[in-house]
Amino acid sequence: MQDAQRHMGVITARAQMVTFTRALITETDMIRPDLFKTVMRKHAASVVLISLGVNGRMHFMTATSFTPVSLEPPLVLFCLHRNGDTHDFVRVGSTVGINLLSQDQEALSRRFASKGPERYEVSDLHLVPSPDGVPLLSKACASMEVKLNEKHKAGDHSIFVGQITWAAAQSEASPLLYHSGRYTSIAGVATERTLCSEASSR
Repeated sequence: MQDAQRHMGVITARAQMVTFTRALITETDMIRPDLFKTVMRKHAASVVLISLGVNGRMHFMTATSFTPVSLEPPLVLFCLHRNGDTHDFVRVGSTVGINLLSQDQEALSRRFASKGPERYEVSDLHLVPSPDGVPLLSKACASMEVKLNEKHKAGDHSIFVGQITWAAAQSEASPLLYHSGRYTSIAGVATERTLCSEASSR
């Protein structure tokens, strides 16, 4: 009898917690965009270059919203703003390239993150075709050919999920990171943490 009462108590507590959590998440309680950006700047993210062929031309776009999803099968995801010019080029069933930029490729990241005409200049890039013909950077930290099989709406972005069909990595390369609103590297983040630790101990 006591075990049954204890079990019912746990169920009731969980139900109350779910109700409490749902009550907290309302439209009026959403954080402001500026606070969201401030919080997300504390997230150190790798910088990737998404590459694809569009009507016989090569198209590239810088992104930091890239995440490994699954080992078996090997799945990854990335997010695109629905108002961006790349969004409408990316479709479920198509194949794209994902290039993890190395720390010495900051200039490329800036170029393809811009909205100016320079983002369409690709003649100086060192490219190799993937098995499916997608352009990949030959000197990237790592490169993947990804077959897209899912698309999900999420706020002002779309989430694309795809399976890696081919990949390669450079063992000696160090990745380019974006942290606190600027480009850095693993060594740079470690240095920042050391300086912050030393300052707080004084």
